[in-house]
Amino acid sequence: MNNITKLAPYAYLARRSDTGTIFDLYLLVPVDSEKTVELDKVQPTKGPGTRILIPYPTTEPGTPTPPPRPPQPEGAPPPLGPAPGLSFQFRHWEIDSEGTYRDICIRADGREDLTTLIAFADADPEPVTTPGERLTFTPYMFLKKYVEGEQFYSRPSCIVLFDYDAGVQEEELTLHVEGATLVITPGDNHSTINGIGDLTINRNLRHKTSGPGYIFKVIVQNYPGLNKPSRRGMITSTGSRR
Repeated sequence: MNNITKLAPYAYLARRSDTGTIFDLYLLVPVDSEKTVELDKVQPTKGPGTRILIPYPTTEPGTPTPPPRPPQPEGAPPPLGPAPGLSFQFRHWEIDSEGTYRDICIRADGREDLTTLIAFADADPEPVTTPGERLTFTPYMFLKKYVEGEQFYSRPSCIVLFDYDAGVQEEELTLHVEGATLVITPGDNHSTINGIGDLTINRNLRHKTSGPGYIFKVIVQNYPGLNKPSRRGMITSTGSRR
């Protein structure tokens, strides 16, 4: 069992430049045969406050279930791709914070448990050179928070897409008092190649915390062999609910 949440907004935000107010927002939504989303019809909404809203509905029926993976030769690494039964919907937006908006709230079906809140201040300072394309070697992040009784829990989750037969060589997960940091070191085809369900952060991890505040940070180290820069994602949340 893993922590990948179907229909949830997995987001990555990067600055377009060091001084401007333009940002690139990337969204991955895991879908299956039961439900899907149509992100091409979704647009950000700027309200009178400091938050930009991106609501999206889910629809039925979903995408067809992918066929079973063929058997692999003995000793071969597992194939790349989403966990069995899952596929992704993708969308990119160019967003202007105008210097006054503080964060972006992305929410499916109006549900707080399918919500990502990402601040412009937490955006990756590494600019994107090809803004419209789906990025690989990049942390798409989602943070699910909930309360049982009076105890706070968090389930951090991250999706990283790879290409060129590359994958995870090393990963280091550190749990802090009020957050988690995941550092991923990619490698070439001599490394251990994992699907997204095999990342430590995506196993059935539930982090017990002492309060509602939580910082989830992911760093995907640079991969010079494929000319991939280091990319960083961060979600900072407060409140007992999303």
